[in-house]
Order: sequence, then structure tokens, then C-alpha cells
Amino acid sequence: MTDRIFHKVVWDFFEDLSEDKQEFNKEVIAKQIRNFGNADNWDPNEIIIDQPEVVFCYQAILFSKDDKYDNEEIIKIITFPPFEEMGEEEERYVGIIHATLKADNNQNFPALELLYKLHKQFLNKDTPAKLYLDGLEKNEKPKDKYDYYVHIDFD
Repeated sequence: MTDRIFHKVVWDFFEDLSEDKQEFNKEVIAKQIRNFGNADNWDPNEIIIDQPEVVFCYQAILFSKDDKYDNEEIIKIITFPPFEEMGEEEERYVGIIHATLKADNNQNFPALELLYKLHKQFLNKDTPAKLYLDGLEKNEKPKDKYDYYVHIDFD
């Protein structure tokens, strides 16, 4: 396994996003307790990334070729024909995406802010399964033009 950060926190991107960060924090704590019996692995104030701006790379299923947020750049897109045997009528798109996030304090990303912003990034993505955070991997290849790769696991 590659060296990953932020992988000891259990979180899925399936549920709606609470508008209130304190409510979101309570949801994260509850999920840790359900999965581990405690929330010892969650510190909402822990600095996960100590830089003011970060570019994340991830793959996601898109509703259309233009289905992206303003802070996202689609690096590559793959088109899949509809799976007629599954009742699908439209093409599916899988994009490799770079998303730029800025820290609220212009210095660093505490765990709560980072998880909240990552969750927000996946709200407009299509998925046939639950998406689970499986950590962040620091990019060691500067030519790839992103800071971290977001590892996602599927249900």
C-alpha cells in the first residue's frame, strides 16, 4: 500500500451534506463511533495539509461532459456506451479531474474543513455505489500538476 494520509477516518460521500459544519462534525463523530466504537481517530482541528491551496486529483462518473464545478478541470474523459442490458439509455462519462481547494484561513486545512470540502466535490458526481474515502496520496511527480490523489473505495 502506498503512503496515504487521512485514511483512518471512515467517511462516505453518499449522504447529503449538512450546511452547518458543526452538524457535519457530529455526523463524522457518529460514523466513527458506529464503525470503531469510539471517535479516537477523529480530531476536527488536526492539520491534515499545511498549505493554503491544494489541487486534488480523482476519478468520477459524470452526468455529462460538462458536469463540473468552477474549481474543477477535467483532465481526461472516457465515454462508455449505455449498458442496455441494465436498462441504461445514455452514455456514461468517467473523468479524471483536478480540483483546486483553498483553505478558509489561507494557511492550512484542518480535518473538518478538508473532509467537508471533499464531500462537497462529490455531490454532483454520479455513482452506482457508495463512495468511501480511502485516503490521500501525495503526488511525487511534479509533471502531473496536482498535489494529492484522492483514493476512493466503492461499496
